[in-house]
Amino acid sequence: MKKHLIFDLDGTLFDPHDLRRPYPEVGEIIRTLTHSHTLSLLTVGTPSVQWEKLKACNLIGCFKAIVIISKPEDKKNAIEALASVYKTESPRSTIVIGDRIDLEVAYANELGYTSVRIWRGKHAAMVPTTRLERPKHTIKSLVELPLLLEKIV
Repeated sequence: MKKHLIFDLDGTLFDPHDLRRPYPEVGEIIRTLTHSHTLSLLTVGTPSVQWEKLKACNLIGCFKAIVIISKPEDKKNAIEALASVYKTESPRSTIVIGDRIDLEVAYANELGYTSVRIWRGKHAAMVPTTRLERPKHTIKSLVELPLLLEKIV
């Protein structure tokens, strides 16, 4: 079943310690996923900086939508808007992938979507303090995502 995957950029696709380049596996995995799923990107930051990152890794064409917002607290509304544009058969088929349990995971859970935490980088030490911050799935690398997607119905 085709799913809508909403990716965070910094810390999820890009190493937070070197924001000039994505994690090594990102290009291949993202390009592979475009063949079977709808991909969107949602990121917080200065638009010109975020666009430069995407240009540098040649991934812009992989995403149906790219949304850059200025404040982290706007992520919930942006996730909801993206999900309404790229509707899936069920809310569980909208999958939000991110490294922050207080943002991507919490908002996905609150909205009834599937949350996937990438457990690495500077936010790996975060521990859920609420039910909403508990990810439905946790992976350590994007390499694990294609197999996980096969299991999510």
